[in-house]
Amino acid sequence: GHEFVHLERLGDVVIRTECHALAHALEVGLAGAEIGDLREHNVEEAAGLGVPFVTAWAGLENSGVGKDCRLLVVGAAGGVGSAAVTLARWLGADVTGAVRKPGQLAAIEASGARSLLLPEGSSLEEATRAQLGQGYDVVFDASGERLAESIVLLAPFGRSVVIVRYGDGKVNVPIRDLYRRGAS
Repeated sequence: GHEFVHLERLGDVVIRTECHALAHALEVGLAGAEIGDLREHNVEEAAGLGVPFVTAWAGLENSGVGKDCRLLVVGAAGGVGSAAVTLARWLGADVTGAVRKPGQLAAIEASGARSLLLPEGSSLEEATRAQLGQGYDVVFDASGERLAESIVLLAPFGRSVVIVRYGDGKVNVPIRDLYRRGAS
């Protein structure tokens, strides 16, 4: 059909979606990802390549991330976290990406975001104190491990996004801190 006018030759790889916003997420995300030639992947692998971007897009869109939004992405070196950083920068957000290993900092900085080293067992509040200022409009926890401690980092009426929680999926949340900030 006419939507494939940019194909250069028969056999070009095509990723198609019916959702306009999702198409933008995939276009921006996959263009910035190092996925190589899709033909090097089997069908199952190739079909799953866009999943981190779809997941990140849903979290960013549902939390209202946009131009000048102060966003902290915890787990920014993982699939969903790095997709969130890429897409949020594209949306014009002011992004900080938190990672566990020093070797992951350069990739975050190369995306145009500020980087933050957050080693295992460290305090999220202490690590972000220098950058915090008025708090983050959104904390996007792609690791699922920092929800409870991210609440105190939210600006008034801030939002928290959590993608996954390992183990039993349960976490204790300081509801009073959430309430006092008018956060969600």
